[in-house]
Amino acid sequence: MKVEIGKRFRHISLSYMTCIILEETSKGWKVKQIETFSNSRKKPKETIKYYYHIDFDNQKGLWKEINESITTNN
Repeated sequence: MKVEIGKRFRHISLSYMTCIILEETSKGWKVKQIETFSNSRKKPKETIKYYYHIDFDNQKGLWKEINESITTNN
């Protein structure tokens, strides 16, 4: 899979966790990680994290790409 800036991903085992790719750095991919909670009163928690390229691999990775065509109404 080709990782590009601006793509959105969902964690494989933690469905409440998503991330957006911000940029590629010497540490790895810089992402904004968002944790949404089941309690609607709590604000989603946003943090900046760094992940390696292998974390976004189709077979071995922890993150699965969110398909934009499913979430939008065409």
